[in-house]
Amino acid sequence: MAEPVDLGDKNSVTGAIETIKTRSTVKELVKDLRESLPNIYSALVDERDEYMTQSLLSRLSEQPRSAPQRVVAVVGLAHEDGINRRLARAGYAAAPAPPRRLCQAA
Repeated sequence: MAEPVDLGDKNSVTGAIETIKTRSTVKELVKDLRESLPNIYSALVDERDEYMTQSLLSRLSEQPRSAPQRVVAVVGLAHEDGINRRLARAGYAAAPAPPRRLCQAA
């Protein structure tokens, strides 16, 4: 999957960062982390997913169920699937995510 990154070459570093920012790469990295280092995965991903989900559910519980309930959260790609799974188990559907880049620097 990964090619060596030449830290002295800006293009090499930029390319590696852009690769890491793709959803498929993040999913693969999270899967590898879960399988090879489950305790670290638990601390870095799973426990944080649970904490963030509980925070979102707390905010949602403050809103009347008769009206559409909305809450906006900005989370890293590594947390998106875990949070969406937990929200679905609690009876909430995730809205489609907006485009990854809303604006781009010139």
